[in-house]
Amino acid sequence: MAPHSSAIPEHVHAAILAAGWSGIVLPETKVSDCVVYPVIDVDPAVWAERLAKQQGPELDWSTLAIWEAWTDDLGE
Repeated sequence: MAPHSSAIPEHVHAAILAAGWSGIVLPETKVSDCVVYPVIDVDPAVWAERLAKQQGPELDWSTLAIWEAWTDDLGE
């Protein structure tokens, strides 16, 4: 179950639970002109690599679409 904070509206929390998503619910943000509440699951190795390369979060729609479709056989 995703942690719940007062910054997350109850209807958003209920939808996350209904979907069965786990992870951390982030506060409202805008991604490609859509207001969303991201639910993330941090991979510590990837997080450390991104910090080492001074890379911030990716919120661009086309980047996220590629990221979600990427498979290991496509390389790094």
